[in-house]
Amino acid sequence: MKYLILFMLVCFNAFAQNNVVVNKYNSNGYKTTTNNTKFGVVDSTGVETIPSIYDQIGAFSEDKIWVKLGDKMGSISKTGKEIIPLVYDYVGNFINERAVVVNKGKYGYCDANGKVAIPLIYDIADQFKNGIAIVRKSGKCGIIDVNGKVLLPLIYDTIDGFDNGVARVYKNNKWGYIDTNFKEIIPCIYERANFFRDGLCLLLLNGKIGFADKSGKIAIPFIYEMAENFKNGTTTVTLNGKTFTIDKQGNKI
Repeated sequence: MKYLILFMLVCFNAFAQNNVVVNKYNSNGYKTTTNNTKFGVVDSTGVETIPSIYDQIGAFSEDKIWVKLGDKMGSISKTGKEIIPLVYDYVGNFINERAVVVNKGKYGYCDANGKVAIPLIYDIADQFKNGIAIVRKSGKCGIIDVNGKVLLPLIYDTIDGFDNGVARVYKNNKWGYIDTNFKEIIPCIYERANFFRDGLCLLLLNGKIGFADKSGKIAIPFIYEMAENFKNGTTTVTLNGKTFTIDKQGNKI
C-alpha cells in the first residue's frame, strides 16, 4: 500500500510540474513525453526535439515516427520534420524504407521521402519484411516487392508469413506451401496443413494423415487416422485404432 501511495504521489508531482510525464528512453536515445494529454519527444539530454502537440505518437523505426493529430496520421523525422503529411487514416512504421498508409479503406505504401511508392489500391497490405509484403485485393492475396512489382499473383485466399523459407497458402478450400521463389512446393490439395515442425509438415488428405518435407516430398504416407507434429525426431500416431510412436522415416519405435 505504501508503494502504491508513493507511486501516486510521484505521478501527481509529475503532473503538477506543467503536466509533463517523460517515459523511458528507447534504443535510439529518445523518449516520448506527455504534456496535457499531447505527445512529443525528447532526446537523451532532455531537449525536446518534437513538441508535445500530437494526440498520439508511435515509436521510432528507421529514424521516423508516426504521429496522429485529430483523426489523421502522418510520419515525421527525429527533428520533427514532416515526412508523410498528416492526411491519412492510418500510417504504419517504416520497414524496408516503406510505410503502410491507408485512406478511405485502401492500402498502399509511402517511401522514405513521404512519396506514394505503391498506389493505394489494396484492401489489405502487410508491412514489408525482407523486401516483400503480402497484399490482398478483391478477396485474393499475393506478394509484391518494395517497388510494387507483383512477385506472386493474387490467387490465394490466405498466405501466411514465411517461416524458415516456406509459407503456408490456401486456395479453393485446400492448403499447400510455397517457397521463397513463390513456387508451390506442396500443392494446394490438402484439407489440413500444419506448420513445419522438426523439418516435416503434417498433412491431411482424404481423411488420412501423412507428412511431407520442405522439398514437397512425401516422407510418411497417408495412412494414419490421428497424428501429432514431430518433436525431437518422433511423433505419436494412430493406425487402425492403435496408438504408437514413429520416427521421421515412419518406423515404429
